[in-house]
Amino acid sequence: MAGIALKISIEGLNEAISKLGGLDNLNVTDMLEQVGGLGESFARERIDTSKQSPDGSAWPKWSPNYARTRHSGHSMLDGDGNLADSITYIVGSGQVSVGSPLIYAAVHQFGYDVKNIPARPYLGLSAANENEITDLMNDYLSGVLHA
Repeated sequence: MAGIALKISIEGLNEAISKLGGLDNLNVTDMLEQVGGLGESFARERIDTSKQSPDGSAWPKWSPNYARTRHSGHSMLDGDGNLADSITYIVGSGQVSVGSPLIYAAVHQFGYDVKNIPARPYLGLSAANENEITDLMNDYLSGVLHA
């Protein structure tokens, strides 16, 4: 992705699976697809609803000058919905990347000092997000083991 991405890796999972015996050929792509879907929904929820960083802190407000250019249909990082709509995921070998290909996506994630734009992180995992992903992976692997 040209913009910005969060990578979630499942290091050590293949070794653990092979130790279980009989599952060493398990394809984890389906599980990673589900993790990617969750990561995508976490980022979209931050942009569309919570307006908070993964650590739970509220995003900085608009500057007064910038606020004058917005109308009632605009909210933080959600003018026309392009950023939220651009969030997607890509599954690779043992990992999934969640992000946006939009060039300005990184500006919102990290800020841009030259233009006095503060960071408003929308990619990342909160403790609750990590728990949800862990539960998903446990449920997935449990289903495979009991199938």
